[in-house]
Amino acid sequence: MEGFRGFIILTLVFIIVILVIAFLFKAKKLLVPIIINILSVVLVVISLMFGGWEGMGLGFISVSLYLASIIVFLMIGFRYLLSK
Repeated sequence: MEGFRGFIILTLVFIIVILVIAFLFKAKKLLVPIIINILSVVLVVISLMFGGWEGMGLGFISVSLYLASIIVFLMIGFRYLLSK
């Protein structure tokens, strides 16, 4: 369970960072999570090329980044829908 706790903490940190970056760009808030999502998919592909422990670490980070970007995308989308 300790590795899972680290995964959750890393994901929460990524959520906070992506939210801060997204709200710095007032006009294009939804663009930031989409770009981060694409970046995380590229990191998964790169982690598969590395293999070994380095690849597994990159995969761990990229999956956490992917989940955080999806959560932030949904949060911004729901906020947009509720503000209308």
